[in-house]
Amino acid sequence: MTYGPRLIGIVLSGLLDDGAAGLWEIAQAGGATNVQDPQDAAFPSMPLNAIEDARVDFRLKAAEMGNVVTGLVNGTARADRDYSRGQHEAHQQYMGLTCPECRGSLYIQEKGGPVEFRCRVGHVMSLKTLLDEENSMQERKLYEAIVALEEGADLADYAAGKMSSADADRLRNEAVQLRKHAAAVRQIIENRMSEALT
Repeated sequence: MTYGPRLIGIVLSGLLDDGAAGLWEIAQAGGATNVQDPQDAAFPSMPLNAIEDARVDFRLKAAEMGNVVTGLVNGTARADRDYSRGQHEAHQQYMGLTCPECRGSLYIQEKGGPVEFRCRVGHVMSLKTLLDEENSMQERKLYEAIVALEEGADLADYAAGKMSSADADRLRNEAVQLRKHAAAVRQIIENRMSEALT
């Protein structure tokens, strides 16, 4: 990174582990890393993951963060660390996954710290974030499938009322089948929800 030891990274209260990869990069460049004390955070997940994955110089309450950052900027505060730059070379590989946001090819980047996933468009996510986004995308697609199947059934029923008897019978049968498929997808969603609660 261009500014090396002049970088200051801060991770505050938040969910998942997005901040850990950025903080790791700053630590590798020799910058100072600051993390909100998880016990002081409304959502401790992101600070805990940053502490686990990156070198942390300051673990502070949110109210203490401003004074320490001011001290780092004006030179009156310094982390008691060796700021030698890391020597990790990034390795990137494609494993057949797609980005849950844009469906572009997703590349795994391993560089000695937390694993990152980057897509061609530029979305970047950690492993935990990818899992969360993938689960959300699956749920959205399942609901979209229910809507498409039930709309197809409604359309088939409507068309049956406008067609000859042979075509009408076929369309009514199609509507029944589409509603059965929609019910099966709805059951999948209910099973996933009950599994998530256990």
